Amino acid sequence: MAKALKMFRQGDVLIAELSSLVKIPKEAKEVEKDKDGSVTLAYGEVTGHRHRFDKRHANICFLRNGAEEFLSVDEEGVLTHEEHADIVVPKGKYRVTIQREWNAGMARRVAD
Repeated sequence: MAKALKMFRQGDVLIAELSSLVKIPKEAKEVEKDKDGSVTLAYGEVTGHRHRFDKRHANICFLRNGAEEFLSVDEEGVLTHEEHADIVVPKGKYRVTIQREWNAGMARRVAD
């Protein structure tokens, strides 16, 4: 029986566990940590609030590869946002998707 993969959603951010057969591409680049030491997955377009992992979990590395975004969590971390409940994300490798909406045939990020 196949193992169910974990998925987490916080507002317009979806974090989906990668199958053991899928690897984060080697060319993916780690993003810089914020000045406060946290790692930001997405910024709210309206409020400027951040979907982020707290600096206590600085071993979490967010990688970007062109249009794809990945998250490598080396030990359990907490995803926070000022307007959403915290989400505990277990150790693992994930794909990060920012929800998009279509308007007049054009895609744009959902404003959070």
